[in-house]
Amino acid sequence: MSRLGGVTAALLVLLSAAACGEERAMSRVSIPVTSQDGHEEGWGSPSPSMPPPMMATPTTLFPSGVATSAPPPSSPAATTLAVPMATGTPLAVTGEPRFAVVGKMPIAHYADDRAKVVSFYTGQRQAVHDVATGRLIAEIPLPKGVKSSSRLVAAARDNRTFLLSGWTGPEDPTNYFRVRLDDKGRPGRPLVVPPLDEYLGPPFSLALSADGTRLAYATTTRVSVIELSTGDRRDWLVASPNGVDGLAWSPDGRSLAMVIGNHGLSVLPLDRPETSLLAAVRLVLPNPELPMMWSVAYSADGGELIYSRGHDIESVPVAGGTPRTLARLKLPPDASLSSWFVLDGTGRHALYEHAGRQFRVDLETGAARPLPKLEGVDQIAW
Repeated sequence: MSRLGGVTAALLVLLSAAACGEERAMSRVSIPVTSQDGHEEGWGSPSPSMPPPMMATPTTLFPSGVATSAPPPSSPAATTLAVPMATGTPLAVTGEPRFAVVGKMPIAHYADDRAKVVSFYTGQRQAVHDVATGRLIAEIPLPKGVKSSSRLVAAARDNRTFLLSGWTGPEDPTNYFRVRLDDKGRPGRPLVVPPLDEYLGPPFSLALSADGTRLAYATTTRVSVIELSTGDRRDWLVASPNGVDGLAWSPDGRSLAMVIGNHGLSVLPLDRPETSLLAAVRLVLPNPELPMMWSVAYSADGGELIYSRGHDIESVPVAGGTPRTLARLKLPPDASLSSWFVLDGTGRHALYEHAGRQFRVDLETGAARPLPKLEGVDQIAW
């Protein structure tokens, strides 16, 4: 194993064990379903009969909504989704983001200071905040069967549609549900998406297609594209120790960009027949040992990949070429070696977080400014 492979594998183990919200989602989602009376309809309530995932030990210390162990790498790749591309009409961009949604983990409570087993949890809800002022606009209601919000949250490019995760119990699967905000940021009724057809393991990255019909889902063992209306899936298996960190859909819905462990910044054409991820992807830029790459997104026109490397945000043509620096994040020496960001629908503004504070970066000028501080944030999207 190369030095970077060892570092990557160690980071993946720490992330999975801690379950502290380092999985970051950059997403675009829609799935409008309208009833005859004009109201949005979901795909039913969470399935209480869905069996809990197989795992060696309970995950009571880490209420992520999913188990901390992943399926064995030898499990076969799913191929029930014949056409994984998402070529429908993209959601319309509404301009600079006005609203941010924060994901919050359930609060664990212990019997005393020496206890190692959680005695109970306090449920929480995701919340909508005004980006400019930090003002709390509303808490988001939970669907039936969901005990608390969970940390995973993803924003659509319209800054009105959000995909959220719900915690249903220490050993139960995560439920995902969609919420739409009105123009004042007030959430509508949560709409539950169908449960996944089998346990995939905890995701390190999530992304939704620009037309909102498909979810890209990356774990330590595979990258999957899931049709949200049916749960059908197409998998590409990941060879250890090449975990996938960043993940993003192209604007035309025909490919995924990702950062693959010690392989590097890569593009996966979704029409490739291979089930091995490394056999199917095209390498755009090798991953340096230090500083490491992390987040990735497509530019608004799809011609460039925007990614973080250490404390810099850079871009490179999708076809390959010389990278250029868009912004240098001013972080202290003890900051994490890799930074995470979320790109807004315009492709110009990146949101990044450090030490509990959120910052907004203009990628055209490189200028960064702090946003009003939000408390209790495990993950944030806009």
